[in-house]
Amino acid sequence: MKETIQTIINKGQKNRPEQEHSLAFSIFQSFTPYLSWLLIKARFTPNAVTLTSMIAAIVGGAFLSLDTHLGYLCGAFFMHAFIALDFCDGEVARYLEKKSMSGNYLDYLGHFVMFSCLLIGLSVGIYKHNPN
Repeated sequence: MKETIQTIINKGQKNRPEQEHSLAFSIFQSFTPYLSWLLIKARFTPNAVTLTSMIAAIVGGAFLSLDTHLGYLCGAFFMHAFIALDFCDGEVARYLEKKSMSGNYLDYLGHFVMFSCLLIGLSVGIYKHNPN
């Protein structure tokens, strides 16, 4: 397993076209190879990982719109799940050597879905809390 994780790091993270040097980036990059390994073992394609991340964003937005403490916690969890899976889709694509233009567009669509769900979910939740 360790050799495969190291291979995912070498092929999936070190060949990443954009690198950031923020704390959040480092935190996600520290555990996503393990999640990517699980997704590869479960035979997820990179596009399936991206679609799963979009579903997480939609569910997160729905929880955020509930205007409850539990709803906000679950919404934050699913939005973080989106971010982790967003890291993984690229790692899986680079590891499996299945990079494609359609996957790149799907990834951008996933970001649009996530930001839309985040803003709509928070807006509805805030409106429910204070309709004035």
